[in-house]
Amino acid sequence: MNKSVTVDPPTLGGEFPFRALRVQFGISQRELARRAEVGECTIRRLERGETIGLPMLRRLAPHLELTFGQALAIMVPLEEGAGRYVFEPTPAPTTARNPARGDR
Repeated sequence: MNKSVTVDPPTLGGEFPFRALRVQFGISQRELARRAEVGECTIRRLERGETIGLPMLRRLAPHLELTFGQALAIMVPLEEGAGRYVFEPTPAPTTARNPARGDR
């Protein structure tokens, strides 16, 4: 069963979802950088659509009320050019069966 969720993040003029989120919360780039303990240049790069390091994205996500997975999906959309982001659940790991132990 496929349980994907499609989300339309807030945007400014059809682009810049990270900037739109920051503006929606009414905080400056400087304040977001301070809260997430990253440099202001990281915020500027992210808002221009450039990629940033995953550890920095992980620190920023909660301050924009996003999970790390949501922030990653916004940074690297799964549906190119659609302006929509699809979050696919991670399949549960399967357990290996050991016939020698009688596992079924």
